[in-house]
Amino acid sequence: MKKLVPLVALALLAMGCNSKIKKYADNIESMALFTQQQAPTPGVDMGSASVPVDGVAGEVANAATGVIIDGFEIEMANRLNKIIEPDKLTERMGTSVEDFMNTKGPYPVNPESRWQLYVNMNGWGLTASESSVASAYMYLDIEGYGPKGKRIYRRSMTCTIPLSSYVGLSVGAAQTAANIGAITGMSDKELRKVFQDLAEYCGREAAMQLKQVVGRAK
Repeated sequence: MKKLVPLVALALLAMGCNSKIKKYADNIESMALFTQQQAPTPGVDMGSASVPVDGVAGEVANAATGVIIDGFEIEMANRLNKIIEPDKLTERMGTSVEDFMNTKGPYPVNPESRWQLYVNMNGWGLTASESSVASAYMYLDIEGYGPKGKRIYRRSMTCTIPLSSYVGLSVGAAQTAANIGAITGMSDKELRKVFQDLAEYCGREAAMQLKQVVGRAK
């Protein structure tokens, strides 16, 4: 396997809540961590592929291409649903969050703490476009609460890992066909490895984002 080079996670901030945790940053000694999973089924979206032929022939060819892509997306979603357990992805992601927080901050994890951090995995699967290498993705919603139940932190993030880190896949002509071919050729073990790595990476990113917000408050 090639050296893992994950894409940078895209983080969407809720600035109001993030400013609240800055207010309480010095009062927090530890946080209780709770992980949740609300995405039992995977999503697969390979985008579209247009055949550069005008007229009726082009319309027929593009319609046929669309049917092939749709069929692959359904088949691959069913395959992922059989070989990958989202509960285990969430567990691995949570372990990654906890390991990071306990070793690098911003706060150690303590189940008895009255400060609570919830990390919810609410989407996962495979995605690509007509001009991009396919990637595995995971959506997270992260919320922090104070002792009185007041929300003090909120962030939504998308983490992605390109499949080019695992198989010989690069941007080029007939990209959609190349993506579908590469994914189809991956073994169940290889696909599980991708999502295991993704869960760990996404957990680290979630903890890192929290650390950065708290660090700017001190």
